[in-house]
Amino acid sequence: DYVVKAFNADKPYDQFVREQLAGDEYAPLSDEAMIATGFLRLGPEGGGGGERGRQDALDDIITTTSLTFMGMTVGCARCHDHKFDPIRQSDFYRIQAVFAPTRPVSHPLVAADAVAAHQAETKRIDGLQRPLRKAKDELEAPYLKILVEEFVSRLPEYMQVAWRTPEDKRTPGQKLNVQQIRKTLEDDSLSMKLTDKDIVARMSAEDKAKHADLVAQIKALDKQKPKPLPTARAIGEAGAKPAPTYFLHRGGIESKGPEVAPGVLSVIGECDFQPPPANAKSSFRRRAFAEWLTNKQNPLTARVMVNRLWQHHFGEGLVRTPSNFGKLGDAPTHPELLDWLALEFMEPKDGKSWSIKQMHRLMLTSQAYQMASDDIAANVALDPENRMLWRMPRVRLEAEIIRDAMLAVAGNLDRTLGGPCVYPYIDPKLFQSSTKRTWPGKPDDDPATWRRSLYVYSKRSIRYPLFETFDQPNLVNSCERRNRSTIAPQALLLMNNNFVLLEAQKFAERLQKDAGADVTKQVDRAYQLALGRAPGEFERTTTIAFIQSTPNGLAEFCQALFNLNEFVYRQ
Repeated sequence: DYVVKAFNADKPYDQFVREQLAGDEYAPLSDEAMIATGFLRLGPEGGGGGERGRQDALDDIITTTSLTFMGMTVGCARCHDHKFDPIRQSDFYRIQAVFAPTRPVSHPLVAADAVAAHQAETKRIDGLQRPLRKAKDELEAPYLKILVEEFVSRLPEYMQVAWRTPEDKRTPGQKLNVQQIRKTLEDDSLSMKLTDKDIVARMSAEDKAKHADLVAQIKALDKQKPKPLPTARAIGEAGAKPAPTYFLHRGGIESKGPEVAPGVLSVIGECDFQPPPANAKSSFRRRAFAEWLTNKQNPLTARVMVNRLWQHHFGEGLVRTPSNFGKLGDAPTHPELLDWLALEFMEPKDGKSWSIKQMHRLMLTSQAYQMASDDIAANVALDPENRMLWRMPRVRLEAEIIRDAMLAVAGNLDRTLGGPCVYPYIDPKLFQSSTKRTWPGKPDDDPATWRRSLYVYSKRSIRYPLFETFDQPNLVNSCERRNRSTIAPQALLLMNNNFVLLEAQKFAERLQKDAGADVTKQVDRAYQLALGRAPGEFERTTTIAFIQSTPNGLAEFCQALFNLNEFVYRQ
């Protein structure tokens, strides 16, 4: 929702970048600024645990941030100086020092007085529960001790000895054995987990009654607790003085080198990291980094973004490797144009700079964009890849846009902005269900699923078939440019998929409503809605004959329109 609002409101791109990297250091009381920092929460959060997991999480932040905003593969310098670009390993760890102080924050999306009231009520109930929980623990303690001893007695003798040795006399090996025993006792995934049920089963009748009464009182108080507040996954820091960051030789956590100060890409220039203001709750390093990144003297940020916008409209960027402006990336086909667009992007127009909408307008009204898509034999011979922009490229629409287009021409598209995701129907045969892999899909004819594809829930382990077939990228890595394949399953899906069949039928119903029973008017209306043009005489005559030749001819014709290249390609 934040991203959609930012684009619709034409939020200046430099502000958009600064908020995502350091919104909490600009406006910690602003819900919008805090929500923006969710960008830094989209990767793995300490996956694998410990310092290695933390290093991997920081690596993901550095890699994604540099690819996205700088078009540079800074992540390649984690273990050694970059093999091809002037990025030193020390640069990687200097940038890591910028992001290392971050920590996850659940930012409440309600007023401060509501947060205070919620905390006070939760604290009051916790206070009432505390003596009850203490009494419950004391009642369970002797029975728990018996169960633990029974479990330990079934272990190998050396583990029993380790458990019964006083803590201050245990050897390092015995300490590891005890840790393993405790982990086994506490692990939910193992059958040895000791539960309340196991403990209660050993109790006397009198203690069972006491235990049941205590549990009932605790549960009754749980029900009185206020509902959890709505929160945003945000980023913050623990304080103004972060822990030191160290250079890691070969990227190994066991090869700690000297402490490093926060920094940026040395090949571009330095960044002035000032001490944070008094009473600051963070180091303000990310704010300084964001200011450096969006400074008009930075040669990368504006160029990278206008190149992405050019790719969006023309199918290929002026630099055809949009996230790699380095030596292994493609050189720009029109470097002067790229420079000029970057300057136009940053310069104020009508009192506004870094305007994405103005850049869209500039590109869409250009002569290059208004060219036809026709092939010219002489030009094909000289420039088959159209690098010199002698025609408008033909671009297959993205999977989500194809779905939206079918909903739109059928008159079903729900254009409501914001709110929760939807779950269109997926045949359970297409995925293996489990407790963690479920898909609460609704039928294709449920209007609740007719929202724009932007709001279709994205689950890494369960892919929506229409999207997957039309080259939606995987949901693990950042994708700089989608593949555009032409394969048989795409045609088969458009011919046989239940959603497509339903929308074709809805399209036919719309035509009957808009044009009445006149088949000629139905055909003309269908071409205007689906293809944005009137049918040719041959198309009109042939279509009318087809519709009249079969009972469900109108719906089948509508489905045929969905299958046309002209429907799924922009040209």
